[in-house]
Amino acid sequence: MSDVGDRTSGPAGDEYREARENLKKPHAEYFKDFCTDTAVFGSVEATECGLAYYPQDKVLFASDAPFDPEKGPMYIRETIKILDDLDISDAWREDIYWRNAAKIMPGLEQRLRYTAAVALVLSPPARLFLG
Repeated sequence: MSDVGDRTSGPAGDEYREARENLKKPHAEYFKDFCTDTAVFGSVEATECGLAYYPQDKVLFASDAPFDPEKGPMYIRETIKILDDLDISDAWREDIYWRNAAKIMPGLEQRLRYTAAVALVLSPPARLFLG
């Protein structure tokens, strides 16, 4: 895409060309500055592709719920299965599931720990958030 702005004439084209010439890195690399998520309709390949492209600290858990054939639980279940089956570290997996979101949402970690503590009475897997 080295021709961004080259097909636009007049002042707008000049602005595009000037912006392109002043980029400090290839324009596609700027996408890595954004956060992304795992909402890819349950696709293993798309998940692997996204994790290969985006930095570890930029990927958040998401599932496209309720837009699945089951009206919500299928994509959540499948996304969790995909992430749990991937050959990535437990730390990376936890970053995706909640730590990266906690970095950009003040108070989230405290709310997750409170919710996990309450849920511990009902569900031993809540220990994940209690560390």
